[in-house]
Amino acid sequence: GGSSISVTISYSGTYSGSRATPFTLYGVGKDLSITLAAPATSGGYEFDHWEVGASTYSSRTITVKVPVGSSKTAVAVYKGGGGSPPPPPPSNKPADLYVEAWSTDGWRVIAPVRGTYGSRSQAGNSIEAYTVYVKLHVDEGPLGYSLSASAPAYRAYRAWGSGTYITTRNNVTLFGPWGKRTVAKVSEPLRGDYTVFISGGYKYCVVKLQVQQGGKWATLWSASGSGRVERQVQVSLNGQRLRLYYSSSSWIGRASIWVAVARPDPSLKPLRWEVYDSSGNPVLSSGSAGVSGWVPGGEAYTARAIYQSSYTLTIRVYRVDYAGSALGPAPGKTVVVDGSTYRADARGVIQLTLPGGAHTLRVPIQVFNEGWGRYSFWRWGDGSTANPRVVDLDGDLVLTCYVWDERLLRVTWEPGEGGYVRVEGSRVGNGWSGWYAYGRSVTLEAVPSSGYVFAEWGRGVNGGAPSSYSASNPLAVTVDDGYWLEAVFKPAAGVKVVPGGGWAFYLPGEGVWTPLYDEGYGMAGEWSITVEPAYPGVEPLVAHLYNPDTGEAAYAPLASLRVSMPYNWSEVKGLCTRRVRAGEVLELNESTLQYLPRVVGPAEYGGWVFLGLVAWDPLKRGYADGFLANGTTVAVYNVTFTWRSETHVIRVFRPVVVSTLKLRLLAFYDREGAAIVWAASYAYLPPPPLASAWNLTLEPPHQDLYFTLENGSRMILTAPAGGGSYGGARGVELWASTRVGHDDLLELLHGRYAVLTARVRWMYPQGGVGECVYGAGNLTVEFVPLTLTVLDLGESPLRLKLRVDLWLDAYRGVELSSPPGGRWSWLCRVDVLVYNESWSRMFEDVGALVGGPPSPVYEVSLGVDAGWPTRFNVYGLPLAPVSLYSELKPLVGDAARYASEDVVFCVIAPRL
Repeated sequence: GGSSISVTISYSGTYSGSRATPFTLYGVGKDLSITLAAPATSGGYEFDHWEVGASTYSSRTITVKVPVGSSKTAVAVYKGGGGSPPPPPPSNKPADLYVEAWSTDGWRVIAPVRGTYGSRSQAGNSIEAYTVYVKLHVDEGPLGYSLSASAPAYRAYRAWGSGTYITTRNNVTLFGPWGKRTVAKVSEPLRGDYTVFISGGYKYCVVKLQVQQGGKWATLWSASGSGRVERQVQVSLNGQRLRLYYSSSSWIGRASIWVAVARPDPSLKPLRWEVYDSSGNPVLSSGSAGVSGWVPGGEAYTARAIYQSSYTLTIRVYRVDYAGSALGPAPGKTVVVDGSTYRADARGVIQLTLPGGAHTLRVPIQVFNEGWGRYSFWRWGDGSTANPRVVDLDGDLVLTCYVWDERLLRVTWEPGEGGYVRVEGSRVGNGWSGWYAYGRSVTLEAVPSSGYVFAEWGRGVNGGAPSSYSASNPLAVTVDDGYWLEAVFKPAAGVKVVPGGGWAFYLPGEGVWTPLYDEGYGMAGEWSITVEPAYPGVEPLVAHLYNPDTGEAAYAPLASLRVSMPYNWSEVKGLCTRRVRAGEVLELNESTLQYLPRVVGPAEYGGWVFLGLVAWDPLKRGYADGFLANGTTVAVYNVTFTWRSETHVIRVFRPVVVSTLKLRLLAFYDREGAAIVWAASYAYLPPPPLASAWNLTLEPPHQDLYFTLENGSRMILTAPAGGGSYGGARGVELWASTRVGHDDLLELLHGRYAVLTARVRWMYPQGGVGECVYGAGNLTVEFVPLTLTVLDLGESPLRLKLRVDLWLDAYRGVELSSPPGGRWSWLCRVDVLVYNESWSRMFEDVGALVGGPPSPVYEVSLGVDAGWPTRFNVYGLPLAPVSLYSELKPLVGDAARYASEDVVFCVIAPRL
């Protein structure tokens, strides 16, 4: 304010000392270099800056250099409220000021204070001490003082209690023994690193600070005789105790030692001063680290430096999707802390320095993308859902905050009388809007009024006007931006819904049935085709397209397209197709192109020939196939074909399930040989709830395929799908068979045990064997040579002793050490023919059932007195287990009796 005040300035350099302003320092014959230190406060004023000539400095400590022959003026500028109150009147009574330090959370603090004090002035004596026990005294009042507090500060911890010769208050202990005696006071057990502050005086005695070491006491500090002490001792403790020790041989011995066991707290910073009279009434307060004032004569005041803990609060803000999965940081997200708003940086981080204690955090809703996006609070990383929440800072704290990344969905329709829209099954008004978490799938259904039909959806992004988007209805919208969806209705034509033809199950790379190329459906006119996956993230169905101008072919993953059909297919089919072994093929040449359907939209493929839909691009090497480990396929699609004229609309619905095949191999045995049967079925089925809702039933495979048995790269046996005496659809399986005699099997494999691989391959249109079907499992099949040897026989009843051998090499006599896998049991079949008037078969299929290979010799007793002459044959035929027999009997009748699965036996039958 322009008023002159007197401030005590400390100076050092060319000269050292402290004086009250104004004062002048002179340099004689040399440059003058002086460091000036101004107190933080003086007389109720707070330091603001230094002015030296035209320069200003904000630091309280500056260095001024004055060359020989020149002069400079340094002015300490203070601001604040009205200057120092006048000192109390002089008194011949003493005055005292006790100086302490406390934290805002009520903890006794040991902190450095410095300054000046005096009798009837605020200078004359200097003080620099830690606040273990500080008492400023003058014999004649008033006592003037100017003090400042600084860091580092220490928190005092309780070590001793109170008792005889010892008093502990607020974790600071006074050890005060006297007289001719020895006194030792032991602390509580302590752990950690501490600084022990010692302050006080002693007369005619020995005083010590000791630490427990085993059964002894080691001295950390000691003094004897008489004197004063201001000392800090560092000590590391692991459950040990400290001891204060006093001993004197004089009755006038005395000690008054203040002790504080403390730890540094870097977070503590001086906040203010509070001064109280002897009755505890507040006298003065300062809003800074410094204080100046007076203590009247005859009074004792207490000045408390108040420290506050400052900690770092870090808030990391992440945005999450509808499932609560983190999408990344939320830059710019605001958090309100104690009423002030802070904004996250590009990393989604807010970092604040705050005092210790309670703080209120609130995460407000925040709109972005011009109102089409917003962040709303979900939860904190520690699981708390409180908003606002209160945190109590007693150290640095890192909090994670998760906010929903929400986008606005707006729904309208045109014309207003054309219908209405349901959102997630609930009817909404025209112009409705709602917020959804990022990634959420929301189903919209346009419901036309009587006389109207749904035409399409328009879509606008983040406030943009809607444009043509999708003809799907209902429409599943993944909310990954702010969307404006508008349903467009138009006057209705007559609508007829018909079921689709063809199959429901397809293999990867196979053409899907389309009504355009079906004589019963393919009408001339415009067709709309939409493909909707039932589940996200699977390989798309593709449109097979042909460019008649360039000869280029493409497999386009289009969710919708429009196709113009120039003729009824029934009228032109004979002109555009020819028969081959595997069925009919479409011919593309100049004469046929005029009859084939052309793409109208999208414009990218305008004029291309539409050849059909394909269950995935056959030229790709790998697929996002949707085949799950539990045998489920989520590659399920709803394909809709719509034909419309001015007066009629025909819709054809065709569900499409993409799966692959699994194989098993069966063998049916008789005396001459075995029928080898491949049985294929679909390996992956649609989820049961969807199959029920869409009325999907499992079908046998229908494709043109080859089944093979392969030994490495060599094909041993092949059979076309459906071929052979056992070929065709059997339940949900497609069978193919070939018959091989026992001798032929032995010769084919040179009488050796063999492990072959059964595979399913495509049949080329001209009948050749093609590539393996994608994802179809390869089946391991064992071929095992088998012999039965008659070791002995008897009669009345007929009794045979037999030996069964499984061969690794039947020709060289090398036996198989372990039985093969698969499903099979043993039956030694014995056919007995007895001579009476002529040879006739009296008994057959009698014998013993043995599980696994016998051991290897066993006997068969027929219970028949055959009489002589008798003739019999012995066969080792695998008997189908009960479960396999029960499964196959409805499919093949009695042939199911002698059967095995995934293992084939080559039977060498003896005759007697």
